[in-house]
Amino acid sequence: MSKEKIVAAYEDLADSYNELIDHKPHNAYYDRPNTLKLLAGVQGSEILDAACGPGKYAEVLTSMGATVTGFDISPKMVAHAKRRNAGSGYFFVHDLAHPLDMLDDESFDHIVCALAMHYLEDWNSTIQ
Repeated sequence: MSKEKIVAAYEDLADSYNELIDHKPHNAYYDRPNTLKLLAGVQGSEILDAACGPGKYAEVLTSMGATVTGFDISPKMVAHAKRRNAGSGYFFVHDLAHPLDMLDDESFDHIVCALAMHYLEDWNSTIQ
């Protein structure tokens, strides 16, 4: 699928995705609980939420005492993340496939990237 189609799909889905994120079974009962188990003890941590969607991980991680920076390729998803996390975190539009030159190296203790890597053709630059 082309990047333009992916962005268009998430722009169309953003509002309903945001409305369902708290209780959508795959997110709320499978992905999120299992991922969060890996991130126990994040109080005081700096976390990068790569492909943050509507900011649900940021909301949970912030409530656990972490400071979260998040980005997503969808401007509407970023707008939802900003609203959901009003007053905390920093969110911006960015493509996961491109370098994060605007952020300092080694500035995060953890990186969360839930349900997004499969959209990338080449993981090498993203992992670096």
